[in-house]
Amino acid sequence: MEDKITYRYSWSYCLINYGLLAWALYLISSPFSKALSKNIVDELYYGTAVLTLITIFLYITIRYTIPMLRGKIAFEINQIGVVDHSQNFIIEWGDITDIKLSQGRSVTALYFYFKGPNGSHDRVWTRLNWVNGEAKEIYGIIEANLEDRKPNWHARQA
Repeated sequence: MEDKITYRYSWSYCLINYGLLAWALYLISSPFSKALSKNIVDELYYGTAVLTLITIFLYITIRYTIPMLRGKIAFEINQIGVVDHSQNFIIEWGDITDIKLSQGRSVTALYFYFKGPNGSHDRVWTRLNWVNGEAKEIYGIIEANLEDRKPNWHARQA
């Protein structure tokens, strides 16, 4: 393996999310102006929906879009382990007991299973949608590294 394999944030996934938010905001905002003339319950309902969408928009912008525009790395595979900058976690090769790739319609997730400090089994996961790379390729690289470093690990079937 190279010293480090890096993946940047996904432009396309950011654009898709902004498009969906804009579409939802458009659908909500058109009845919002009509609701102002009705009653307080309608005003609160639509106002809460608009504020929720604006909050999600700000979250995506701060958490993913700004780092993407600055050219930051979202996901890294290196000699020590796996670093997920978008979710702020580092997991070392020696700590991983299992991995699982889960691909759904809207979410592609990579689960890392490990033993916690008290001996209990735990997991951490990352959404690979925000990573500009092929999920199966990333999984394969991690799987190959685990096989080189820990021959007794067992991969879960996706």
